[in-house]
Parts: sequence; C-alpha cells; structure tokens
Amino acid sequence: MIATMAGFLGGLSTPNSPTMTHTASGQFTINSYNSSLVYTPTLVSGSGTASLNTGTGVFTLSSTTARFMVTAGWSAGATQSGNGFMERTPYTYTSVNQPYACGTHQCNCSTSWGSCGCGGCGGYPSPNGQSWGQCGCPGDMCWYNPGTTCQTCTSYCDNFVNVKNGTPSGYVDQHGEWSRVT
Repeated sequence: MIATMAGFLGGLSTPNSPTMTHTASGQFTINSYNSSLVYTPTLVSGSGTASLNTGTGVFTLSSTTARFMVTAGWSAGATQSGNGFMERTPYTYTSVNQPYACGTHQCNCSTSWGSCGCGGCGGYPSPNGQSWGQCGCPGDMCWYNPGTTCQTCTSYCDNFVNVKNGTPSGYVDQHGEWSRVT
C-alpha cells in the first residue's frame, strides 16, 4: 500500500502555468481549467480581490485597476506552477476642444433662473429651486422659470469633449476596459 501511494504521489507532475482569457468586464476564464487544482491569485499591483468560481473556472476581479499573478498546485502547500497574469484597467480620457462653427449650434450657453418670488416653492411652476433671503424676500424664496442664455458667436463656439485615449501598448480593448493576460 505504501509503495502504491508513493508511486501515485510521485506521478503527479507540477501543473502547467495557468493562462487566462478576458471574457467579460472584470472577468477572466482559466483556459484548460482543472477543478482538481488549487488556483492561487496574488495581487501584484492596484487593489481589490480576485475570487474564483470553482464551478466555472472564472476569476472575478473586484477592482477596476488590478494586476494578479495566478499559480496552480495540487494543494495549497504543494509545488506551484509557473506564473500566469491577468490585469484590467479602466479607460482614460483627455479633454479636447472640438469647436462648432458659427451658426451651427447655440454658443457658450448657460442656464439662469428667469423669475423669483417670496415664500416656499409650492405655489410656483416647476422646475424651481428654493433659496433664502434674495430677490428682496426677508426669508424663503423661490427661483422659477429657468431659461438659457447664449453668448454671441464671433468665430466659433467652444465644445470640450472627453476623448478616450489610445489603448496602451500590450493591452487589448475588450468588454469596456483595457486588459492584459500572460
């Protein structure tokens, strides 16, 4: 019996390094998942946790910015495989002015309240906003009838928009985030 057990244990080879595929936002599936192995995630950078669904072989990373090393072994104390890595990071953006030509859009607009009245806002048309001690009122007062005021356009109108930065080298753009696996 002892010889048979020693032969069995000696026959277990060190598992291959785990490889993952980014399959959904924050989720990485272990390729060739083996439920007999123990997969150990270790946070390398960023924050959060990596939890493994042992029924499906899918890791879920709790943080949007995290890099984990993953090893596999026949038990937690056994010789571990080489390292596999999974990483996710959110998109970054740059504010860019994409101006409108005159006459194509309202220019440099802001919202302002059109009227005010003393007392609470219950008797004034919606939308309205409560304030205090303005408009000649000694206490509560109500702003109502908001309007839009636009500046005169002389050559163009500013139009600042957030533009997604390019995918960093070594990452892929999938499932609404950048990711990297090795």
